[in-house]
Amino acid sequence: MEVLTRLGELGADPTALSEGPSVWKRRARNGYQGGGSPGGNVVALPVSAEWEAELAPRIARLRRQYFTHRPSVCVERALAYTEVFKETEGEPTVIRRAKGLKRTCETKTILIQDDELIIGNAGRKPRTGILGPEMSNYWFDKEIDTLSTRPQDPYIVDEEQKALFREKIHPYWKGKTVIEHWLRRVPADTRAFGYETGVIDVEIKTESGPGEIAPGYGEILLPKGWSGIRRWAEERLAALDPADPASEEKGYFLQAVVVTTEAMGILARRHAEAARELAKTSAPERAAELERVAEVCDWIATEPPRTFHEALQLIWFAQFSLMMELNAPSYSPNRMDQYLLPYYEADLAAGDLTLELPRYRCHLRFDRCKSVSVLCEHPLVLSWRTVAKCRVPTERVVEALDVAEDREARVVAPLEAFALHELGLEGSHEALGGGALVGVSR
Repeated sequence: MEVLTRLGELGADPTALSEGPSVWKRRARNGYQGGGSPGGNVVALPVSAEWEAELAPRIARLRRQYFTHRPSVCVERALAYTEVFKETEGEPTVIRRAKGLKRTCETKTILIQDDELIIGNAGRKPRTGILGPEMSNYWFDKEIDTLSTRPQDPYIVDEEQKALFREKIHPYWKGKTVIEHWLRRVPADTRAFGYETGVIDVEIKTESGPGEIAPGYGEILLPKGWSGIRRWAEERLAALDPADPASEEKGYFLQAVVVTTEAMGILARRHAEAARELAKTSAPERAAELERVAEVCDWIATEPPRTFHEALQLIWFAQFSLMMELNAPSYSPNRMDQYLLPYYEADLAAGDLTLELPRYRCHLRFDRCKSVSVLCEHPLVLSWRTVAKCRVPTERVVEALDVAEDREARVVAPLEAFALHELGLEGSHEALGGGALVGVSR
């Protein structure tokens, strides 16, 4: 009753809101003052003044800044992938995808906001939804003029983005998307009864990336760095047996891993350059922070992290790059408390940080996670078919999903694939790199 009374005072009717009452209960506790708009058109800060006062000043400013950004669409990635796929007709899909990621890292907008120490966004702005036209193209074309005003999960789409999509992106992908390949293989009666009525819920898997994975940051990325991963791939490429029929596809995957490591190095170095450029016009204290951020980005462009700050920044670059590679829900950073602990303890022992600094940077890290949005046709309803269960060193079970049998429809994501490679996965697609979990057409 107390919660409902408080909701009434805020002008919200939880029974009429598609977001669900639990969201509004939480907002009521935090003193939400944004009104009762289910579509999120009202930008407000859903935290109480008392709660905000308990935060470090920088974190409080970053939280306020976060709520000034309305969710929007970014087509930079879609444009980069479209250009690359036009240029690479006939090449293996996994290599084309890696080249698409590299082009995105070369051309995307780099934005560093005030107060940030962990930098980078998947799109040109915070809270952007990344369009993956190779998965599904028709729904965005259908909704592009109403996406900004739809009642559920609206996304701003400006006229420049609309023009780029209609003129340079949409025409190329007609007839080539994963959802179109899937629909062509479904009998007409099954499609009419199941898919078109919504009885069979496949959109979240045929129109977006895989998601529901926890990359091996602690087992692979942090100890190896991108240069170590590249050496791993090059050594295995050199060791492939040309007489083994499986070597061809393994080779494609390993080549894609090499290209992906190049892409991640480019991404980090471009952020380093942007930080140094911004430092030239910043106040002395902020300039010093930005110079340090640039040093961090330069190092992790190739090398394994040495410090807590470097480890966090490396993980964040990888985390939002998963969204750049394929827009999808539920990319988990896994047990950060476990794999970041050695960096924290080493910095603390060396006198390079205080107890407050890791807490502060972890606050920033999780605020960064919230800046990535999942762009989809409708509210997320998760359902999937589990075809294998795999055990990883942290004793957590990962559900591995199958790869489409059709080679043309298969869309392979090298960055995600490598993140789960070498973790003792059982039942995975061995033809693509000796056990890597790959593929999103499922």
